[in-house]
Amino acid sequence: MKKHYDCIIAGFGTAGAVAAIAAGRSGASVLVLERNTCPGGTHTAGGVCWYYMQKPVGIMAELDRICKERSPESAPTASFAELKKHIIEEEAAKAGVEVRYEAAISRCGMENGIIREIFWTDPEGDHSAVAPCFIDATGDALLCELAGARLSHGRASDGQFQPFTNAMLVGSGCKVGVRNFDAGRIDQYREPEYSRTLLETATVHLCDDFAAHRDMLAPADLPGIREGKRLLTDHPYTLEAFFADSAPCEEPVFYAYTNIDTHANDMPLESDLFGEWMIGCSLWGCNLGFPVPRRTISAAGAGVKNLLAAGRHLAVDHDTGHALRMNSLMGGIGEAAGIIAALAAKKGVLPDEVAYAEFAALLPLTPEVTEGNAIIRMTDENAIRAELASDRPGFAQWSARTSVPAATLIRWMNEAAPGSELRRHAAMVLAMKRNPAGVDELCAMVRERDAYRPTHSRKYNHARGYAALFCLGLLAEKKTLPVFREALISDGECAYEYQTHAIAALVKLGNRNPELRGEIAQLLLTRAGDPEWRVVARLKGTQSEMKRMDPIFRAYIAAALRRWGMPAPEIAASVTKPDAYERCLLEKWC
Repeated sequence: MKKHYDCIIAGFGTAGAVAAIAAGRSGASVLVLERNTCPGGTHTAGGVCWYYMQKPVGIMAELDRICKERSPESAPTASFAELKKHIIEEEAAKAGVEVRYEAAISRCGMENGIIREIFWTDPEGDHSAVAPCFIDATGDALLCELAGARLSHGRASDGQFQPFTNAMLVGSGCKVGVRNFDAGRIDQYREPEYSRTLLETATVHLCDDFAAHRDMLAPADLPGIREGKRLLTDHPYTLEAFFADSAPCEEPVFYAYTNIDTHANDMPLESDLFGEWMIGCSLWGCNLGFPVPRRTISAAGAGVKNLLAAGRHLAVDHDTGHALRMNSLMGGIGEAAGIIAALAAKKGVLPDEVAYAEFAALLPLTPEVTEGNAIIRMTDENAIRAELASDRPGFAQWSARTSVPAATLIRWMNEAAPGSELRRHAAMVLAMKRNPAGVDELCAMVRERDAYRPTHSRKYNHARGYAALFCLGLLAEKKTLPVFREALISDGECAYEYQTHAIAALVKLGNRNPELRGEIAQLLLTRAGDPEWRVVARLKGTQSEMKRMDPIFRAYIAAALRRWGMPAPEIAASVTKPDAYERCLLEKWC
């Protein structure tokens, strides 16, 4: 085995496989270290062989074309999981790539922020190798972490990752696919809770009659982990920046086309901006074109100068990570990382020192996918007012947040009839602008449990009553405390949404108004300390599987009270039969 390579890649998954082929074809000598026993990652071993919203491009599209040429004419893309493993290995071998399977990377030799040597163990023993450039394609930022890169993780409110999928491979003849059910929260960095959570959540695949499900083969080799640690740089790519900047992207390496696809069913605990998009404007189903800047794949800004990231650990925030994690994107950024690494090795420079003009033409870029973004950047006030008065207000609401002055919205609201679409939607936009002029209208929506749902999103339009409750939480006005108290004891339809949005709103109110914390703490403890309190939500992708959500919210309440200097150890004792991960959270905060 060689000791020196131009590029060493950690991970031979969805992004790593394409990165290796791209680097090899570009003339680099490449070593891949893969902990599994096959290539392709989630795209093959995980059974998720299809693409979400966006067709593959570049090398990823080429691999699919080869698969189709070798498959029966009727075979769908979703059946390529096993065949694609062989195709990836063949194309990597043609490109001169050396692959070491079952390779456990143990450490890096560092010098002045540069990886000089990498150490690992595989079935043949302990090894090390050197290279001028490295790519972390592990998805979980393993190499970034070993190299000492600055990392962040999870959402701001409680550090939680996106829900994961407990995936089950299914087969029919020569076709292999996956039954892809959400299973709740997981933290893949915590053992043994990770293993316990996988075992406990396998119940999502249980059914009354397995005669109808004889196609089930076995648990997928990889669970559907949607989020892990990510690079923390001085200039990460944030959702706020994406929405604020309509100018062309500087040095794009890919253009993703997707909705902001969250699987969270505890939406009140996501960021305010994310909530405005998902709850206030009901825009889950809006597809957008996301330009992915070159800086997101560089670990230089996180302290490691010769390391590139190709996976879901890009230098983005949690909110943007909901959108930038799909298979097509993984292939695209893998290709970009491989090409840049090969050029850097050839020129004897660091990856960031390779001029963009030297490789831009080699990338399979599709800037046309951003053309539809104009739908959320409306500026015509007459058109915005007309849509606010309709049953499809979301795009106008989002645009009005920045393009319509508060004074104009207040005038529209006051001119409109009580309870009308225009009046209510204008009040919601004002709250998103942090203007309290529409508080009374919002309170009325909450108290009457306004069941109206807009129609602009293809799925997951939210009832206006609890969307108004979310908007009141943004304002955190003292006089809304009674409304939050009433919502906290909701029952009947949408009780889960009203109770949980009330919890988040009360915490925001207490954060802003210290003099109310005692009263708010007592309200929250009444709920969180009650062993009989139970709220459930449906797991996305399932027809009937319900997940207890109160342990997550109890932990959130305990964390808030602890910040306020009011620890509440009794909260943990009130939860019966928490799962492995929930036990972790409750132990941490209670």
